[in-house]
Amino acid sequence: MTSLRLSDRAGRGVLLATVLASGMAFLDSTIVNVALPRIGHDLTASLADLQWTINAYTLTLAALVLIGGGCWATGMADGKSS
Repeated sequence: MTSLRLSDRAGRGVLLATVLASGMAFLDSTIVNVALPRIGHDLTASLADLQWTINAYTLTLAALVLIGGGCWATGMADGKSS
């Protein structure tokens, strides 16, 4: 396994990608929560329905992040096989 250090370019790139992804996830969840009253009104959804909507959205997002991270870690994103 390759060791990453902050002094290396690759280490700084991984840190930058992690910070940007974390910020995007925060922004994304904020947008969904701000839009939740409108979603509930348009779909005439109850509070329980909206909770299921948030849970389904969060679970799907988490699964896709894990799959994307696994593809990146194994080199599948570049078309390489390990």
